[in-house]
Amino acid sequence: MLHRVLEEEVCYLNSYDKILSVENEMYKQLYEESKQRRNQVNAKYAPTITIITAETGAILWIVFKIIIDIEECNLIIQLKHLFPVLLATVTAFVWSMAIFFFIICLTNYSTIYINPSKIQGCIEDNKKYLQYYDESDIANNIKLDIINGYKNAAIENWNNNNKHSLYFKKCYICLSLTFVLLIINFLLVILL
Repeated sequence: MLHRVLEEEVCYLNSYDKILSVENEMYKQLYEESKQRRNQVNAKYAPTITIITAETGAILWIVFKIIIDIEECNLIIQLKHLFPVLLATVTAFVWSMAIFFFIICLTNYSTIYINPSKIQGCIEDNKKYLQYYDESDIANNIKLDIINGYKNAAIENWNNNNKHSLYFKKCYICLSLTFVLLIINFLLVILL
């Protein structure tokens, strides 16, 4: 989409106004794309909570199954319990790492929006200089302020989205590893 905007406007860049318009459209498009990307990241929350809940139930079932088997052996931990207990501990640790990364995804997420009051203040401030500069200079100055607002928001939102995508990736790696460990542990517990 951004590439198309650039292609259409590149051949018309014969003035500073046109350059500002292209730059404004470019950063506005990047800003809108960062909002869409943030929404895509946010759409992953519900499925992740479902996976975490399912794995929590599986871990609890395995732990209770091990405890019941140990109780049936008169509270004596035998060699056959050692590997399932260690594996359940490692599984719980990896699961807790997934929870940690998921919590980081939910918190510390700051989205930058264009502040309309700053734009309004900029316009009002620039109107004061109408007697000293011509209208096109004032209009270009206002455009530059708006462009800088979009640029800063787009860059900050891009960085935040990348950071949270990385945390989601780590969360899903831990959840996948937990799933594999749960399958192995499930088979061991069934054999107890």
